[in-house]
Amino acid sequence: MKYEGLGLTDDMLVHLLLSKLEGYPRVVVDALPRAVREAGFAALIAALVEKFSENDSASQMKAYMALKTLSKRSDVSSYCVELEKLTQRAYPSASEADLSCTRAGELVAQLADWPEYLQLYTTMEVAPRECAYEWVKNLALRCERSRELARTAKATTEVLKSHTTPHGYDGLTTTRETQLNTNRGRTARLKQSKDATDTGQRLPRCYNCNEYGHFSRDCKKQRKADDKAVPASSRRNPEGPRVLTASWGRRIGDAGEILSPNYDLVGERTVRNVHLLGLTRKALLDTGSQISILPRQVIRAAELAGLDTDVETVPITGEHAVYDASGHRMKFGGAVRLAIQIEDGPKHRIPLFIMDGDDEMIVLGTNALKTLGFCLTKSDSNHESFLDLRKAENGAEGSSPATKCQNVTRSAASTRVVASERVYIRPGEQKVVTIKGPHRLGSGILWSECDLIPDMVCNGLGKTVQVTVTNGGSEAKIVRGGQTMGRFEPTAVAELEPVSCNHMLERTAAQVTDREQKLSLLGIDHPLHLRHQCGCGLFNQMAHVALPSLSHPMARAKKVNDMFQLANVASIAEQSCWGDERKEEELRKKNSSYITPYGLALAVDAHRRRCDVYAEAVDKARGVQLEHSAVFPTPLNYDLGDRLVTAIAMLDHTRLPGTIHRDQDVFLALPPPFARLNAEVDYPSHVVPFVYPDWSALAQKMIAMPITTSVIIVWPESTPESRQMRQVLIALERHLQC
Repeated sequence: MKYEGLGLTDDMLVHLLLSKLEGYPRVVVDALPRAVREAGFAALIAALVEKFSENDSASQMKAYMALKTLSKRSDVSSYCVELEKLTQRAYPSASEADLSCTRAGELVAQLADWPEYLQLYTTMEVAPRECAYEWVKNLALRCERSRELARTAKATTEVLKSHTTPHGYDGLTTTRETQLNTNRGRTARLKQSKDATDTGQRLPRCYNCNEYGHFSRDCKKQRKADDKAVPASSRRNPEGPRVLTASWGRRIGDAGEILSPNYDLVGERTVRNVHLLGLTRKALLDTGSQISILPRQVIRAAELAGLDTDVETVPITGEHAVYDASGHRMKFGGAVRLAIQIEDGPKHRIPLFIMDGDDEMIVLGTNALKTLGFCLTKSDSNHESFLDLRKAENGAEGSSPATKCQNVTRSAASTRVVASERVYIRPGEQKVVTIKGPHRLGSGILWSECDLIPDMVCNGLGKTVQVTVTNGGSEAKIVRGGQTMGRFEPTAVAELEPVSCNHMLERTAAQVTDREQKLSLLGIDHPLHLRHQCGCGLFNQMAHVALPSLSHPMARAKKVNDMFQLANVASIAEQSCWGDERKEEELRKKNSSYITPYGLALAVDAHRRRCDVYAEAVDKARGVQLEHSAVFPTPLNYDLGDRLVTAIAMLDHTRLPGTIHRDQDVFLALPPPFARLNAEVDYPSHVVPFVYPDWSALAQKMIAMPITTSVIIVWPESTPESRQMRQVLIALERHLQC
């Protein structure tokens, strides 16, 4: 301090220091103990240094986080000032060479989008460590200045071009006359304003002619045009009818505005819902168009959603040009052939032209309407005749259109499936949607009316089914409870005959037989569903009841409620690569999803030995590709249907753990009174007699011995209620479950 050399006392120095402090430092001084404040100037300085050094690490971390989020928002100079300040705070103990390298790297990273990025990076590489930042900074400042000069020169050139006088005598005269008239008007207005100022009166000013002495309502000159735009609905065309131009932004025949109060001039558009590329869009059925048009926005939407956009490209030869109604030649971005399904109808492959547009409305022309089953028919009425575009059906003459609509509505209501509960799906998230029908669905086809759920072939469904869906869009989607998800059509799914072709590159009958397999969807009520609650008595008990030969104690004692939990316990217990600690850790998990094909095969084999219904379902599922619905709210990282198919295929090669010894087929347990008689009896080789002195010895014997197919125990007239007796019953239950 500057007062230190004056020979002042400690009290005076402390007083001067406290008078200079304010804000946070003053609060720190006031918080010090009184003994420290009165100990002297040196002790006070040491205490303050210690207090302020406590926040060095926090300040350093704060500066480091600010440095990582620092970005160039204005010019290079401002960014460099902030960069130097933050690096000094974040790395207080770093050398100048290290700080220079760090600052140079941050500056080059911020200027990665500049055209001079290669020069900046090369300069940083060739510069010495202590000069890297200065070299890169100077080069960036020079590039920035050159950009500003180029931008200024370009703006000056444009201004000069805009003020260029048109060539020719007439133009020169007109410009000169206009300038003279303007100058005269300005002079007159200035004179009037000066006169009004001199007289001390403020004359009114006209906002129409911009002159003084009268108001705009009294102006005799022609009024200026109103700057406000006239609404489109109030404009009228006095010259006659307008011609609607043919453009994709407004299609031919679209009524952008009502030209007259006669509503017969504008009719309704014939629009249908179509399914293509995994999306559902609106399609205009246009009988006046010979081509079909697909907006490019539909393909982009499918790509953003992650759907398959691999379509067949149709070459455009260019021999025949396509014109719109105004005679303008239409430009296309290509042509494709893809599968289109209109509402609930069959799928057909239709060629379409690709064209840029403002919306996603698809146009289906005459090249597609006939293939899709649409025709233009004339319908007679009592009052007048009108044209109706409807889909051709067999027996259309026998019923009226109103009757057909009522029948279709009743059929759709009786077989429709709805969402059972509300599900919110974020972008990119997978969720389980539960859909239900009015009754047990059985086997058939589920025709989806939702973008999230595909069409499915179902086999043996119950009243509800769980489907895993993925939101591939950029916006969140909500499935509301009671929302119609589609309709279920009960039908017998028949395998089509394989296609036989003469061309060697096409499919043959042998290849189709191997690749085409029936896909079945397992609902919650199907016996093979791993969450199905079977009433065979095998579940809601400990795992050793179903698999008595499990070796791991915790696996044997764990309670299982369904096939999924039983397969989970078997998979963990029979995992030979895991130790006991790893198995116990997995068994303690509340919702463990670990399942191996071998463990699932053990569970299926144990269940089919106990339950005849399950065994029959397993026999029917052999050789069938299965699709299993979700068992958890979050999706698994493996296909549960594929693992179930693999487990069923492994049943013939699966062996229950704990091999049964054929040398001990019958175990005979006798009480002590039979000891003398037992010595005189010659038992067969497959019978093992055992005389138990008490219940504890019998329990230990039955627990230690291998599993035996038959157990015979001679009971006394009354059994005691003791701990040893309970051990005997547990050991006996182990053998009886084989």
